[in-house]
Amino acid sequence: LRLPSGTRRDLAIVGGRVVVLCDDGKGRVIPTDGREVLTFLPGAGTSVAYPAPAVGPVPAGGKVLLGLDAPDREIALVDPPLPGSTGESTGYRWGVGMPGTEPAGAVVLGEDVLLLYRNGTARLATIAKGEKPGRLPFRILPEKEKPLGSPAPAGGTLFQAAERSLTAFRLTDGGVEQVWRWTAAEGTFLSTPACVAGRFVVIGTPTGRVHGLLQD
Repeated sequence: LRLPSGTRRDLAIVGGRVVVLCDDGKGRVIPTDGREVLTFLPGAGTSVAYPAPAVGPVPAGGKVLLGLDAPDREIALVDPPLPGSTGESTGYRWGVGMPGTEPAGAVVLGEDVLLLYRNGTARLATIAKGEKPGRLPFRILPEKEKPLGSPAPAGGTLFQAAERSLTAFRLTDGGVEQVWRWTAAEGTFLSTPACVAGRFVVIGTPTGRVHGLLQD
């Protein structure tokens, strides 16, 4: 099966279908039988040319979360088209942005979604309705630190990698509580999102070295 455009993003399985984000800025849905490729636009506008999404696809309750770059610069929830749909569907349900920055990652936490942005701040949303009213943005990383990918959840703790650090944190009613923070040695840089493996949190470097830290 050859798609009209290539892809550099991870694939996602949503409702028994494969969701692909392509370099032409469009999403494709491939049923498991591979017979029909459906196309959808990631944003709310049908006449806007979108670059390839910067985040996602992240499965979320039968839908997908996508991090849109310009012009919207938001993390959007999109409902991929079902077999039998015709034309280019939008499927856009909601989008949440952060002024002055771009999407960096997203993770589903039950019925909630944590939306992460490149300036190290985050917002909470719900899958059903989007941004939570009255819930202010909160900072996960210190200023000038840029996140690497999405947070990795393990129980009630989340782990966020940055270029020089790994932060463990928990969400609270008022925002976020830092559990611990590890900083790489001088001259060492990280290059992968955090990954939870058993009792460990694993992160990689451009030199091939892998660090494993105990969750607690």
